[in-house]
Formats: sequence, structure tokens, C-alpha cells
Amino acid sequence: MSPFWIGFFEQLRRRGAWIFAIMLLAFFGLVLLISETGAGDFLIQWLPEASILIAAFGILIVALAIRQARARRKNRFKISPLSRDEMNKARSKLVRPKN
Repeated sequence: MSPFWIGFFEQLRRRGAWIFAIMLLAFFGLVLLISETGAGDFLIQWLPEASILIAAFGILIVALAIRQARARRKNRFKISPLSRDEMNKARSKLVRPKN
């Protein structure tokens, strides 16, 4: 499996796959409801306006994901401060005479 899919499924597991499952069930339920009630003509009439809103929502989600990734990348290489013991050991190694 490619690293993309491994990361994708890891995100699902971390954030809770139940959200994905509920959205998937809601989508298929909506498709079934539309097909049974004959509301297809109504959807075709409003599809252009709805697609603009869906595209805007998708762009917003992608922009937020990019912003979050940049913030994570910015904090990735921060070095934590040394404890007092670690600082003393480092100083002693620097001061120790070399033979």
C-alpha cells in the first residue's frame, strides 16, 4: 500500500473512523431517498448552485488542511530545553581535558 493510503487510514483511525462511516451511510441513504421519492428533477434544477457551494466548502477544507500542515512543519524541529542534569553533563564534556 502506498504511503498516502497508509497515512489516510492512520488519520481515520486517530480521528475516529465512525465519523467517516456515518457520513458514508448518510450519503447512501440520501441517494436512496432521492431515487425513491423522485426528487431528481428538483436536484437537477438546483445542481449548479449547490455545486458552487460544495466547491467553496471543499476549497475551504483544503486551505485549512494546508494551514495546519504548515503549522505542524514549523514546529517539527524545535529542540526542547536541556534539563539541569543534561546541561551539567554537556559542560563537563566540554571542559574535560583532551589527551
